[in-house]
Amino acid sequence: MTEQQYWNKITDLRHDLKNTEINFWLEHNLFSFSWFFILFIIIITAIVWWVLLDKKRLLELIAFGGIVALLATIFDIIGSNFVLFGYPTELFPIIPPLIPANLAVIPFTFILIYQYTSSWKSFLITVFIIGGMFAFIFEPILDWINIYERMQWNSFYSFLVYLALGIIPKWIIDSLKSKQKEHVNN
Repeated sequence: MTEQQYWNKITDLRHDLKNTEINFWLEHNLFSFSWFFILFIIIITAIVWWVLLDKKRLLELIAFGGIVALLATIFDIIGSNFVLFGYPTELFPIIPPLIPANLAVIPFTFILIYQYTSSWKSFLITVFIIGGMFAFIFEPILDWINIYERMQWNSFYSFLVYLALGIIPKWIIDSLKSKQKEHVNN
């Protein structure tokens, strides 16, 4: 097969996948219990986050959350594309499928952890607890209600990812704040 033939085959498969996903979403996801559950969790999380958010630190907290969201989305794309896990129920028929969690639930939660912890020690303890809850409690529940499906994945791997989703952005933001402080003082 030539390069162009391979590319045409990939493009055709993508069209087929897109059409199949939209049909599956319309027939099995839209307005299902799991679909409403995802919508409800996102709305509640956003409301709680906005009420609790320290608006005086808005730029710093949004920057931190943006890094969390970016990392969560990259991880989700990699995991989904390598069929390590999948999402049988989606809020919208798009790839990556769990964008609402990656852009809302996960960053909002980690922003609040970042906001309410004053030291690295308290931050790490809280991220460890929340990461454990996400990986070992919430993900199995999401699996049970047909929102999340582990294929070649386990909860321990997710736990490590949640730790990274907290630690890496905090390190980046702390480093940037330190650099900014150096330049302000000079």
